[in-house]
Amino acid sequence: MITATTIVFELFIGKLSDKISKKKVLKYGSLFYSFGWILKIFVSSVFHIFIVDVYHKITKSITRAPFEAITYDIAVDNGHYIDEFTVIKEMALHIGRSSAYIILIFISFYTNIQWTFLLAAFASIAIISIKQTSLN
Repeated sequence: MITATTIVFELFIGKLSDKISKKKVLKYGSLFYSFGWILKIFVSSVFHIFIVDVYHKITKSITRAPFEAITYDIAVDNGHYIDEFTVIKEMALHIGRSSAYIILIFISFYTNIQWTFLLAAFASIAIISIKQTSLN
């Protein structure tokens, strides 16, 4: 059920980000997505897990759709080496994600899990600054 809702919502967000500024959708999506990480700190029951997971997946699609559209627009603007750009982008994303997981594992040994959720919230907000500097 969560996956079906997320797919429908992601299609809606894709259409919406085509009509209005992708940077605005990315900015607000990142803020809402980071709030989802903060909400995970306060989860205390199965119902809370369900609600926060639905919220978090929906806000992730708000962030992911314009992010992907912006990076593919950058690839098309270059005019050539589109496949290479896409492969390097995916490699960078996976290396960054893997590095973040390793760092969070070590951090979780020395702090409680709530701090890792806060760090994930700050990393989600950092998406705004990274994309805005590369598009200007």
